Amino acid sequence: MAEPMDAAAPEGVPPLGVQDEPPSTSSPSLEAYALQSFVRFLNEWKVDILPEEAQSQGSQPQLFYHEQIRRLRIEDNRTLHIDWQHFVTWNTTIAGAIMGSYYRLEPSLRKAVQLVVREVEPEYSREEDGSDKEFYVSIVNMIECDKLRDLRVEKVGVLSSFTGTVTRTSEVRPELYLGAFRCLDCSTTVRNIQQQFKYTEPIICTNTTCGNRKAWSLVREESVFVDWQRIKVQEDPGEVPGGSLPRTIDVIVRHAQVEQAKAGDKIVATGTLVVVPDVGALGSGKGAGGVSKGG
Repeated sequence: MAEPMDAAAPEGVPPLGVQDEPPSTSSPSLEAYALQSFVRFLNEWKVDILPEEAQSQGSQPQLFYHEQIRRLRIEDNRTLHIDWQHFVTWNTTIAGAIMGSYYRLEPSLRKAVQLVVREVEPEYSREEDGSDKEFYVSIVNMIECDKLRDLRVEKVGVLSSFTGTVTRTSEVRPELYLGAFRCLDCSTTVRNIQQQFKYTEPIICTNTTCGNRKAWSLVREESVFVDWQRIKVQEDPGEVPGGSLPRTIDVIVRHAQVEQAKAGDKIVATGTLVVVPDVGALGSGKGAGGVSKGG
């Protein structure tokens, strides 16, 4: 049986009542709302322990995600798996708000995990040089599962899942995830520039007396690289209308999810639909784009 409990938010995260209504999607405070809500969820969700663990731990419900974070340290893993039904049960309104703007709010969820790891496993939350580790979120157990051919424009940026069969997988490659760039005009370093499915430099130098927008050099040793793999997934035969050919979609997986699927596997992919620009076509003046599922 799961139940919430009162828990103090980590330092720097203001308290939030679980019944508070989310801001509108146009509000700049939506990211802060998602961060605060997710921190509370991770600090509050409890489940009864498994029978085989009862003798060693007692019969009191455990803070489920605190235990999962401790396992991250033991397994040297940085991806926290979130059971979506836990979140929906905790607060349906908040879950719906995050689901509808998942692509926009996913960085806030990762930041929330980072803050809670800092409280639960402070030593594991930092790199050897003292900088904050990056942690990632993997959503599982969504009840509603879309058909592949139903993934249309209204699903862009929304958390969703679908089933299909893997037909091909790429090799695992390193991907620049968060870039650190040095301004070639004033030598200021701008960090944590999230890559937007192409090489993305800062918009403008953070040095107010500089104003550089074009001259940048990547600082590799301060950038974050992750494992990356492309999986081609085909819709299930039972979902293909008569007289039609089965459709396929590219699924991008990162971090601990790479090398988890092979050709012939039937999978449930959970993530968000994104439109990936064809950078070469854009550079030549031709508008083009492809659709991909980010996991």
